[in-house]
Amino acid sequence: QERTRCLPPPSSSESCRHHAQPAMVNAPQGAAKYRRFDSWYKIPEDFQRTWPSKKLEQPPQWCTVDLRDGNQALVNPMDHEKKLLMFNHLVKLGYKQIEVGFPSASQTDFDFIRYIIENGLVPDDVWIQVLTQAREHLIERTIESLQGAKKVILHLYNSTSELQRRVVFKWSRDKIKGMAVDGAKLLRSLSDQKLAQSAEVRLEYSPESFTGTELDFALEVCEAVLEAWGPTQHPVIFNCPATVEMATPNVYADQIEWMSKSFKDRSKVCLSVHPHNDRGTAVAAAELALMAGADRVEGCLFGSGERTGNVCLITLAMNYYSQGIDPGIDVSDLQTTVQISEKCTELKVPERYPWVGNLVYAAFSGSHQDAIKKGLAALNGKPAQERIWEVPYLPIDPADIGRSYEAIIRVNSQSGKAGAAFVIQQQLGLELPYNMQIEFSKSVQVATDTSKVEMVAEDLCSLFQEVYCQKSPELKPATYNVHTAPAVALAIAEKFDQDVLLPPGLEQELGGLIENDEKAWENFAELFLAKSEVVTSYRVTERDGKVSLSASVQVPELVSVESEGNGPIDALVHGLSRQLEKTLDVVFYEQQAISSGSSAEAVCFVQISCGDRKAFGCSRHENTTTASLLATVQGVRRVLGEEDVTERKEYSLASRLALVVDEQGKMVRTWGVGDNVAKACASALRRWAEDLEVLPGVAVHKRAEEEEVVYVQCKAAAGRRYGVGVDRSSTTASIKAVFSALNGIRAHANGKRPAAAANGAPEAKKSKQ
Repeated sequence: QERTRCLPPPSSSESCRHHAQPAMVNAPQGAAKYRRFDSWYKIPEDFQRTWPSKKLEQPPQWCTVDLRDGNQALVNPMDHEKKLLMFNHLVKLGYKQIEVGFPSASQTDFDFIRYIIENGLVPDDVWIQVLTQAREHLIERTIESLQGAKKVILHLYNSTSELQRRVVFKWSRDKIKGMAVDGAKLLRSLSDQKLAQSAEVRLEYSPESFTGTELDFALEVCEAVLEAWGPTQHPVIFNCPATVEMATPNVYADQIEWMSKSFKDRSKVCLSVHPHNDRGTAVAAAELALMAGADRVEGCLFGSGERTGNVCLITLAMNYYSQGIDPGIDVSDLQTTVQISEKCTELKVPERYPWVGNLVYAAFSGSHQDAIKKGLAALNGKPAQERIWEVPYLPIDPADIGRSYEAIIRVNSQSGKAGAAFVIQQQLGLELPYNMQIEFSKSVQVATDTSKVEMVAEDLCSLFQEVYCQKSPELKPATYNVHTAPAVALAIAEKFDQDVLLPPGLEQELGGLIENDEKAWENFAELFLAKSEVVTSYRVTERDGKVSLSASVQVPELVSVESEGNGPIDALVHGLSRQLEKTLDVVFYEQQAISSGSSAEAVCFVQISCGDRKAFGCSRHENTTTASLLATVQGVRRVLGEEDVTERKEYSLASRLALVVDEQGKMVRTWGVGDNVAKACASALRRWAEDLEVLPGVAVHKRAEEEEVVYVQCKAAAGRRYGVGVDRSSTTASIKAVFSALNGIRAHANGKRPAAAANGAPEAKKSKQ
């Protein structure tokens, strides 16, 4: 103890050297310590490769090794329950060759194999494969586990690589080959004695570390094993594993094609590959190997296995599927496959994993989002029989593998207008106009720049409703009435009074006779509006229910009338008919008050017929009787005049909106006229925004719920804003849209952030995410 205490403490560098490996004198450093594969491994010079010109036309035989190769590489190997869950799912997916374990090396594997056989869980068309080493007691234990099975693949292996011969075994080629041959003979003998009578048996041999084995020696060993096994019912499976991926995939393809061409009797051989992923190119190596002549692939779901894993069978299957080739595996619900794999292996499938990762069908880039949106729209516009999948950035339809469109486009600070628009379309059923997409994307940009995180669909919908569907707006429509008529008729009615509506017949007559321009009222007054002098005098008396009229009128000559009738108009028309010797009738009569109080006036509309001709006369007077007589005389003058009252021109329609606005509980009556309901609404709301107008490009579409959706963009001095309205009535939707835009403009001008979503705002469809 004293000596120890007297020793000086070691320096930190000395302490480190206590645990370090002995230094190699003059050892190569960095990349220099590795040798190129092609510096020692040679493909025979006379080899003529043909695989580059081949195409993948059909899927290979699939063999999944999740329950053996994949399982042995797990931090926590699967227990019985997880093995059973994985096995049943592999069967459901359609795999016909499943390596179920290493029963001679694991009691768990042995018990599991017995369980699935004894409980009849192995379908008649499924081969269960087991791995064994070439020792008698291990082979006997393996065969014991398989009693009662119907289809069995016995898989024998030993390492043949130059490195393991030299470093691990320190054996010659002949001794390594002898091990393989002795094991093959023993396996065949014992299987014939104890298994072949009750089961259909296939034999498989793997020269382990094939990629590091000289080709001539790999072939020599395989031919020796084939000879030792003798005649077999099925071709012998020779599995050439890239136990360690040592070179580029094209080298592996050369190795496989050389082997395929070099067997003495290729018809007796099923050539299998088992690529590992050390260099990250296992999928490419497998595909090139299949082009080079391989018949079969061993691998795992999502590439589980030693080190960087085996080749991913799902990726390979989807690569076929995306080229229009049925892989023979059910890929319709890969999300469930991911969940089962993650549960059984405790390994998470990365979010960017090919075909199945959570983000694989997501687009954050604005240009990508825009292209996807347009691609889907173009596809949906085609007849069903012509819908070959062609959507930018989406090599397959996500729905084919159980994914939903809701998750295709994701929105963050890098996203453009199309991403947010697509999510709104999918969630709310709203197809935003192009300029509205731009407008909303600015709100999204502010929100994502502030939060620094992705906006999920729910957040995006909440933001949309916050911007366009205010919960407690300052202004909202209470009631309304819309009248559509020729634009010129509405303009003339407005000259009378805001509450005046012209008779429908008069509206049509005006539309066909008068242009809607600055002279419209002048022309109307000239043609339709009676001058006071057309009735020079009149007296009305009533006796015994009859009205007597004595009047002097100009039609256009001065005519004196003495007549009786049910009223002044009836008496006047009867009198004129006698005096003029014409058959005159009153077709339509209406009076409307246009003001109230002591200055009250009436406007009167009368339509007179004479034979096939009809014509309106109008008047405005504080005395209702005078107004009636003036209008009647004007109608008679027109119907008897030389004017062509049947003339018809093309005319445009307009809308007149009578509106009651709820201004925070106060009801305000207003009205407006416009080319359409939206413009009429903007006109009616100018008391709250004097220069409010609807910009061109009102958009309308139907949602799946048979609701009308209307988008309008309104402009005022305080800015411009889109509004959206949803209702079963397009008229109501248009009015809601204008209110939405106006409230947005006012909120922005007042520096207020619009409140949360309103009742009656577009509701999000239930997400499949």
